[in-house]
Amino acid sequence: MIFRVSHNNLRPLRWCIILFSLFLTAGCGGGGGGGNESRGGSTISAPMAPTYTYSTFNQIVASENNFSDYDIAAAHYRFTTGDAEGCYLITDQMDDFKLRYDAQLNAIVTIQNVARPCLTQSISGTPLNFFIEASSGGSFDGVLNGLLAWDTWAIGIPDAGTLTETAFNWIESSPYCDIQSNWMGTKYVCLGVYEINYGDTCQYNDGSCSYLTSDNTYDTDLLSGVTGDFTFTGDMPTAGINGFRIKALAKYYATGNGYNNNCGSSSFSYNMLDCGPVTQGALTADQFLTVDFAAGTLVGSLDLDYDLYYETTYSAPTLSEDRTIGTLTFSNVQISGNSFSGEITSPNFEGLVKGHFFGPDAKEIGGVIYFKDKEDGDYALAYGVVAFAGAMN
Repeated sequence: MIFRVSHNNLRPLRWCIILFSLFLTAGCGGGGGGGNESRGGSTISAPMAPTYTYSTFNQIVASENNFSDYDIAAAHYRFTTGDAEGCYLITDQMDDFKLRYDAQLNAIVTIQNVARPCLTQSISGTPLNFFIEASSGGSFDGVLNGLLAWDTWAIGIPDAGTLTETAFNWIESSPYCDIQSNWMGTKYVCLGVYEINYGDTCQYNDGSCSYLTSDNTYDTDLLSGVTGDFTFTGDMPTAGINGFRIKALAKYYATGNGYNNNCGSSSFSYNMLDCGPVTQGALTADQFLTVDFAAGTLVGSLDLDYDLYYETTYSAPTLSEDRTIGTLTFSNVQISGNSFSGEITSPNFEGLVKGHFFGPDAKEIGGVIYFKDKEDGDYALAYGVVAFAGAMN
């Protein structure tokens, strides 16, 4: 998560790769009042409908040490000796991935580390727990200034027992979710996209990693997520057709982009080691999805018509009207309770979508997509992840 404490008095609060799990309880209304029936001298009180309590994204963050509900998609790239192209896996199977905040708005993150060998089976690895200090971050430029932010952290997790460490750069792009007119127009859900570029070793100062001192691996994870407060199943509409105005962010790897070959060792903090595939981003303008609550269906598409170029890890991404990803169309997306899932179709890509409704009466929506290129597609794009969120019109 990116925290800005001095940018136009805005504080970027977001879900951080990351993602959280908080289950807010529903309080039930008591009996009594009107609607009583008298039968055989006894009085029977009709049960009152339950009431549901929700927390906005801001309230979740301010409540310290609480967790939020989340959906996440992930894509993992691994390079092994003798494999010229490396290999990748796209999945939503992240068993450990959550976050909580302390009183200073620092984040304590748990995320599942993925085994380094080439991924031919399901994810394996061990949970990592790390700490991210609240940071000034950086806003996007141009029309997105004040709406979207990015930041980079160096993370080191030493293990004194085995005399090993896990080191990586954590790169995040996410909206300012604590302002009323945020990019998605939401109160109960936020989104983000993240990249984890693993290295070998860190330079530590006062117990924290200042920068990576060695990176000789092409291991990289891409993640997308939405987080907030799911709509209670009993609070879901059972009838009506409603439109949702949404926005989406993506991060992807195109095989034609090649690799950042800045591998090796560094002796000073400004030489950001970036040994891995060249990744890019994408985003949408306003998009619209249609939900039929009676039929339990969700239809629409996302036009990811704007590419984002992360030229360095220390500069804001630049926006271009390229069309690398293009349109992803929802197919056979079914609603079950407060969640939905289905497929994504495109002339060039295939993938899956999942998500939830957020806040009172399912007035907000958020979801994630993971996709890969088709063999007969026009683009040399290996994989990508998308996060989208928005509110009912």
